[in-house]
Amino acid sequence: MIRYAFILILVSLMASCSSGLKVYKQNENPSPEKVSLEYCLPKNKLDILFTVKKTHLIPGVFAKYAKEYLEISPKVDKENYHWEIVSVEHQLSSVRDTSNVYQITGKLDNISANNWLQINNLSKIGGSSFTVSRESSDWSHFPDFTELSLKKIMIEESKSSYKTVIVDSVPKRIPISNTVLRNKSEQEMAKDAAKTLMKIRKRKLRLIGAINEKFPESGDVRFMVEKLEQEEQKYLELFMGKTETVKEQFVISFIPEDYKSYRLFNFSETQGRVQERSPENSVILKLKAIDNSSDSDSENKHHQDLFPYRIPGVASLQISQGGALLYQTNVELSQFGRIQYLPINFLKDKNLKFDTVTGAIKEIK
Repeated sequence: MIRYAFILILVSLMASCSSGLKVYKQNENPSPEKVSLEYCLPKNKLDILFTVKKTHLIPGVFAKYAKEYLEISPKVDKENYHWEIVSVEHQLSSVRDTSNVYQITGKLDNISANNWLQINNLSKIGGSSFTVSRESSDWSHFPDFTELSLKKIMIEESKSSYKTVIVDSVPKRIPISNTVLRNKSEQEMAKDAAKTLMKIRKRKLRLIGAINEKFPESGDVRFMVEKLEQEEQKYLELFMGKTETVKEQFVISFIPEDYKSYRLFNFSETQGRVQERSPENSVILKLKAIDNSSDSDSENKHHQDLFPYRIPGVASLQISQGGALLYQTNVELSQFGRIQYLPINFLKDKNLKFDTVTGAIKEIK
């Protein structure tokens, strides 16, 4: 069996030699002027997508009159914010492993263009450092309360004054009435809003109970009740307060170099992302080996008649904050795997399909 394996390897090496193709590491090529193709093995970049929810608690503008006019207590008594990480996702992409650059010498005319295209694609993808990118949000500002009352916010007031005139040489005081406009006070507007709220509820009840003499069709009733409930909610929020919820997404990108823990950012439930670092607010990504295969485990060392490719390693990926697990999955990372070798004539005689992310061979036909 051993003899048969030796003969097979020998035949493969002879076939590759006859093809005239040689593979060298970039700094070991004795004939750099004869390079037909240069490529490098891939490493993987991790893109971690975080979705964060921001909740804004807004007290009602008439909160202090809720008990007086509606006999209710406000739901929100002061402005506040709450942040929460609601989802985490990841994506893998390829970057150049500049420590594993190879050069092929010899004629490539008879080699499958598809094979070399895939290999070249692995060498053309740009690198990345530890960055934060692709931020987006829809919360540039929260809308204030815009509908305070259906009634006018100005009120007419009559003010009386007296004017002295001379009548038959006798001075007399004549009353004069002046009408002026003034803004309603906050309490007056709160009272108007409470009255409007009661009217909306009364009209909704009349619709539901079919009290009106001319009753609309069933479809119209549902539509009208729905609109009245929306208006009712708006006026109720003037006293109870309201909650606005929006989402933000951002990506943390980096290239892991070892099985270890990485601090991605600091996160506070009251402020979102912050600079202050503590065990409670640090978001940590931890990589743990599942498949411990590495380059040192490879039985074959690089030879100029062998074509190197990568078998990715498998790692457990965990993201947590303050001991609470946010995300967990397994990932294949090229730089944590090992380099294996095939006779270079495989690229001429066989149809190889490479994984364009990890560089692993997916299929040989």
